[in-house]
Amino acid sequence: MSIFPFEKLTIHTDLTPEQIKEQLEQFVEPYQMFRNTFKQPNKPYNGKIQDTTFTLTRNINYRNSFLPVIKGKIMPNDYGKGSQINITISLNSFVIVFMAFWLFMVGSGGLVFLIFMISSGEFILGGLIPIGMFIFGCLLTIIPFKIEANIAKKFLQELWESY
Repeated sequence: MSIFPFEKLTIHTDLTPEQIKEQLEQFVEPYQMFRNTFKQPNKPYNGKIQDTTFTLTRNINYRNSFLPVIKGKIMPNDYGKGSQINITISLNSFVIVFMAFWLFMVGSGGLVFLIFMISSGEFILGGLIPIGMFIFGCLLTIIPFKIEANIAKKFLQELWESY
């Protein structure tokens, strides 16, 4: 398990790719551009299921920019029985770019203040603010992602590993 908002998972099952797709369709509804947030969703996930691939996110009634995007590829096993599902769980691309830029900016500012304080021998309390913002930004990204990624992994493993 890494500290980065990115995870990989491989699930082996005795189900055929067609059975996996049918089972997944029971829990996934198509993406909706605009959804009534007061109405309970019909299925726990929304997304797109194609022949051997799928892209999902969990249906929630609140805003979470750090909600993982689950991408999967279904392949028959090499030995002819069952299937292998390769899953990648990551943040939305826009969120990755935004947080990388934001963390770079506050991290650079914090580093400049830290170098200044060390070289001048002065301690400036305000110089620690960018370092605190950097730590807060990291935690704000990683903790919600890991919580949601664990929910998704548990769901997918329970869905297919029992076969």
